[in-house]
Amino acid sequence: MSLSQWLTQQCEQSFGINLVSILLLGSSQRADITPFSDIDVVVVLKTHETDQIADLRSRMRSALGLIDCSILCEDEFPEKADEFLMGTHGCYHMEMVLKQAACLWGHNIFLSFPSPTKEKLEKSVRRKLDEYTWWMRRVYVESNRERTIGENHKFNSRLIKMLRDFLFLKGYTTSMTDPVSSVISVFLSAYGSALLDSHEMQTLSDLSNQELANILSANMSEEYLHIRYSIANKIYKHSL
Repeated sequence: MSLSQWLTQQCEQSFGINLVSILLLGSSQRADITPFSDIDVVVVLKTHETDQIADLRSRMRSALGLIDCSILCEDEFPEKADEFLMGTHGCYHMEMVLKQAACLWGHNIFLSFPSPTKEKLEKSVRRKLDEYTWWMRRVYVESNRERTIGENHKFNSRLIKMLRDFLFLKGYTTSMTDPVSSVISVFLSAYGSALLDSHEMQTLSDLSNQELANILSANMSEEYLHIRYSIANKIYKHSL
C-alpha cells in the first residue's frame, strides 16, 4: 500500500461522512520527488470537528513517511473566490494549485469555484513572492546557524516556486503541475541571460537534473547559499 493510499484510508476512518475530498499537490503529484520530499495533501471537510482531526493526528504518528497535511473546511470558505485564503496562500493557490490538484478521494470541490479576477490573482502571486524573498533574506542573514541538507533543498524549492510565480506575472501559462525542468527551461530561455550571470544560470540549469540537485544539496559552502540568495533577489526585483 502506498503512503497516499494509507493516508486515504486513515482519513476515511477519522472523518467518515464529514470528508469531502483529499487532494494531492506538489512534487508527489508531479512525480519529481526527492529524498527530502513529503506527501503534500489538502483534506477538505464539510465542517471542522476537533475530535475527528485529533483522531487523524493520532493515526498520522504511525505513518511510514513524511506527510504535509492541510485541513480546509467547506463551511469556512468565503463567498467570493477573490477572498480565498489558506494560511498565507491567497486566491492564486486556489486557482493555480488546488484546482489543478490530483484528487485522491471524493471530488475536487474547487473546480466549481469561479475564477478570481486577474487583478486579484496577480496581487496574490506578488504577495507570495514577497514572502519567499523575505524568507530568503532572513535565512541569509542568519546563516551563522548550522544548516542541514534538508534546508539546502528548501532553498532550491523556494527558487523554483519563485520562478513559477515570476513566469505567471510575465504572462506565461506554465502550470503548477509542469515538471521543474520545464519551468527552468522556459525561464532561462526567456530571461536567463538578461537577468543572471553565467554562474547563476548554470545553478538553475543544474536544478533541472534532480539527481544532480540532490547531490549538490550536501554542499554546505557559503557560495551555495549566496548564489541562491542572489538569484532570488534578481527574480524579485524584476517581478516588480
